[in-house]
Amino acid sequence: MSEIKFGTDGWRAIIADDYTVKNVTRVAEATAIFMEERAMQKVVIGYDCRFGGKMFAETAARVFGSHKIEVVMGDHVAPRHQEHRRRAAGRRLPDPRHRSPADHLRPAKTRGTLPR
Repeated sequence: MSEIKFGTDGWRAIIADDYTVKNVTRVAEATAIFMEERAMQKVVIGYDCRFGGKMFAETAARVFGSHKIEVVMGDHVAPRHQEHRRRAAGRRLPDPRHRSPADHLRPAKTRGTLPR
């Protein structure tokens, strides 16, 4: 199992190298468990137009749904500010922001660590 590395502002990975459906599933699963332990019941998921963005978002949505966590996700690419208008107890997946086009990052930003 590959190691998932988090930087100061979230997950740092290159699409199809470390940022894969398998690893998105792992991070979403850990995040869902984290949310369940804290009675967080809703997550907002956004994505951009980079390769696989919607696929990765849908993968994460399925994981959260399997944990009975309500998922709010648009059906199109949305700028980050629109996503923030939909307030929820959970955090965002994936959010590439200002990084390199090959990167996706910050699948979950919390005030603690995620369970392994």
